[in-house]
Amino acid sequence: MLFTGDFAQSGKSEQFDEMQREVLKPLWDELRKLGSGDAVLLSVPGNHDLCRPNPDGDNPARIPFIRQGGFRDIADKFWNTLKVPIAAL
Repeated sequence: MLFTGDFAQSGKSEQFDEMQREVLKPLWDELRKLGSGDAVLLSVPGNHDLCRPNPDGDNPARIPFIRQGGFRDIADKFWNTLKVPIAAL
């Protein structure tokens, strides 16, 4: 299953918890009932999935994307500052 963000509205932990509880878990339960319990979830975070506590400070959204290495810098910043536990469904 491919899920292309947004999981949350503003990247807050409780929004991810709610998404998992209210959307992903029921969806996964239904897939298991249908015999697709071995499905794989591939997610691509959306712009609302980034936590941006200081828009003028150290913010991945402010890293220039269109330059050599821009994508890697953004990806590294996102994954290295992720504060939401990746929970198994």
